[in-house]
This record gives sequence, structure tokens and C-alpha cells, in this order.
Amino acid sequence: MATLTQKRSNLLRTALRANGLFSALSGILLALGASQFPSLMGVGTSLFYGVLGVILLFHAGMLFFFTRTETIRPAFAWYAILGDVAWVLATVVILLSNSIGLSSTGNWILLIIGDIVLVFAIVQIIGVRRASA
Repeated sequence: MATLTQKRSNLLRTALRANGLFSALSGILLALGASQFPSLMGVGTSLFYGVLGVILLFHAGMLFFFTRTETIRPAFAWYAILGDVAWVLATVVILLSNSIGLSSTGNWILLIIGDIVLVFAIVQIIGVRRASA
């Protein structure tokens, strides 16, 4: 199936849009508060957090753009899922290795964000499976 129909892809569409909203809010927070994050997280530079914010805003824009039509392409859904899985795996590696010297607050922030992103990945996988059934 080249596309996922709207009626059968409501869960997927909702999950992708929620992911987009979370990414947009995170991107705005990072971009506008970039100077505060190095001390909060215990690592990094203002430039790093500002650039990460802009990347998240671009990602959010893609999520909204590709879910505006009646059909959602499976390749796009898998782009979002694989991106979320990569984020979660990176979070696990960073937290378990303690190699970058995050502050205690930074560890908690990373853990909470990783949990949220994992939920998005799981719900999006369920959405793809339902839509293609």
C-alpha cells in the first residue's frame, strides 16, 4: 500500500501531530532559552542548544506538513518512528554511560524527554500497523 488512508490512519496522524507539537514547543524553548541550558544541563554551549532548537522546529514543521493531507505515506511515518527510536537509544547510551557529565537536573530532563519520545514511537508503530491492516 503506497499510502495510508485517512480513516484508518487517525491514530497515526494524531500521534505524529502530537509529536510535532512536542517538538515545536521543545524547539521554541531551546531556541529562546539557549543561554540557560548549559548551566541547567551541566554540559554544552548556547550555540548547541540553539541549533538543536532550530532542528526540532524544522522536524516539527515536517511532521505537520506531511500529516496535512488525506493520506500519510508509510515512508514518512517510518522516518518519524526511526528518528524517535534513534533519540531514545541515544538517551539510553548517554544516561547509562554518564560520559558527557550531565548535571542531576540534566539527567532527569533527558530521562523524561526520552520517555515521552518512546511513547510517541510506540503509538506511531501501533498507528502504522492499524492503518495498514
